[in-house]
Amino acid sequence: MSRIVLVLLILLGVNRAAVADVETTDPQAFVAAFIHHIGEAESLRVQAQKDVAAAGDDKGAAIISSSAKLATALRGHANQLNSFQLPPPMGGAPQKFATLLQQKAELFETYVAVLEALAGTPRAGVIYEKLAGKSPDLRGMIENADETLMKATPLVFATLINTTPDAQGYVNRLTITKAQRETLIHELDTAFGDKLEAKSQNYIVAAAQVLKADLHRPFKCSDEP
Repeated sequence: MSRIVLVLLILLGVNRAAVADVETTDPQAFVAAFIHHIGEAESLRVQAQKDVAAAGDDKGAAIISSSAKLATALRGHANQLNSFQLPPPMGGAPQKFATLLQQKAELFETYVAVLEALAGTPRAGVIYEKLAGKSPDLRGMIENADETLMKATPLVFATLINTTPDAQGYVNRLTITKAQRETLIHELDTAFGDKLEAKSQNYIVAAAQVLKADLHRPFKCSDEP
């Protein structure tokens, strides 16, 4: 290998590492990742409803399959959010959301295990009445996790706020450009469409509504005078 090629490979590796560092410390990238998560979560929820409706008499298998997909997606999103290391004072925000998604994934995994046990061949020593009674509790806990995420969504927007006060002592500016803010709003519109205008929605869509409203707040962007 020539010295020139070796140097280029080394530089390429350094550049990739630098890009990775920028991406995991960039609040805009974190907000975009959060939007991707809630968008996919809503998409999977809608698809699950369709799959169950089309399953006929085998709805149990459809519910198990869709719940397993949600658990897998939640694990992946949690790992992605956990990789962010944002600057203070919001440095721990991604990890809080990652923990919440991990807990929700565990609830779905437990839900799948309960449904599989109920659908399988009866085994001695298993109290099936107790398992059946646990299903509504798990669904309620999953909904509570979604509600917690919705209520915590203002923290996502807060990661974009420039905490340096202006000459009058007010914090009124974002760390992102006007174009970047418009991109985030566009990503929300693309993921949720007309649901963002509905008054009554599930907690995931409500989280998207909260974030979009925050992005429209009268904060100046980094490239605005």
